Amino acid sequence: MRRAIQPGSAHRPFAGGARRSMAHCRVCGSAKARFAFHRQGRRYWKCDECHSVTADMTAEQYLALAPSYDLGSWIESADLRSARRTLGVEEKIAVLRRHAPPNCEKIRMLDIGCGAGGYLLAAKELGWEAIGVDPSEPHSRIGRSLGLDIRVAPFNSADCQDAGFDLVMLSHVIEHIYDQRAFVSDVLRVLRPGGVLLMITPNAASLASRISGRFWPMFKPVDHVSMITPSALRFIAPSDANCRWRTTEYESEVLTTFMVAVRDCLRELRRSGSDTAAEPAYGGAPSEAPDLAGRLLRSAKEKAIALLSWPLHLLAKGLRRQACLVVEIEKARM
Repeated sequence: MRRAIQPGSAHRPFAGGARRSMAHCRVCGSAKARFAFHRQGRRYWKCDECHSVTADMTAEQYLALAPSYDLGSWIESADLRSARRTLGVEEKIAVLRRHAPPNCEKIRMLDIGCGAGGYLLAAKELGWEAIGVDPSEPHSRIGRSLGLDIRVAPFNSADCQDAGFDLVMLSHVIEHIYDQRAFVSDVLRVLRPGGVLLMITPNAASLASRISGRFWPMFKPVDHVSMITPSALRFIAPSDANCRWRTTEYESEVLTTFMVAVRDCLRELRRSGSDTAAEPAYGGAPSEAPDLAGRLLRSAKEKAIALLSWPLHLLAKGLRRQACLVVEIEKARM
């Protein structure tokens, strides 16, 4: 179920490049941020105003991050069928159909942070005109091998000579952004009036995150620096935009997430009693394709976990606290 909110209210400006005490929330600018926990040698703060969780770092430290999200060399030699399965194209087609702007003869889509191009491939199969932007050369190379239009660069609206998109996709991108409000404002410049920015991100207010605490797996990637909640959207979206949101998750997600959190907690306890080096921060996908036996075993495990997780999934759904936050920001019409 979607809920409408009034974006932009109570916003306090924040200069992304300036050093600022983390007593102020980087997402909403309020002075209600408090220390929450340490994870992987970094401090995190939680805001009592917008409930976002942010990593304590300067803009300079953020720009110095160098995570790796290499999908592995095996996907470059995979056939189209295998690539479609790996990139989840069927699932992404369903997402695009659900959020496609109405009354468009042929939709023009821009996917920012497109990775290897799962949403671009889905859009192509729907007959849309789709362009991707991603700073990763390995990811872009994979997408181009599938016949996709991907430009290797970080997003900047000034570089988009062919603006006027009907739909802009931000799938698991906004949590990587240091100054989210400025970024969203820049993205909206390339949308036509009435166009839609579709944003998908981990939900820091989800049941999965709450029961996992500081061991929530979404805190593990080193560049997940700004984890937001539905309460944060009124600070990120402009006041004249129409903003709607819903939450979603896989049936097994709450239990699976908690199991990973317990595993990471136990690993940390073991490391604290030994001289073992710290576990490297997560930053990628499996480096090789699973074989048939591995896929069958994984499928059986997923079905068993989904069955056990069903009560927690229903609770999260009823509370609108599912693991993934899906946001539509419709640009104001002229």
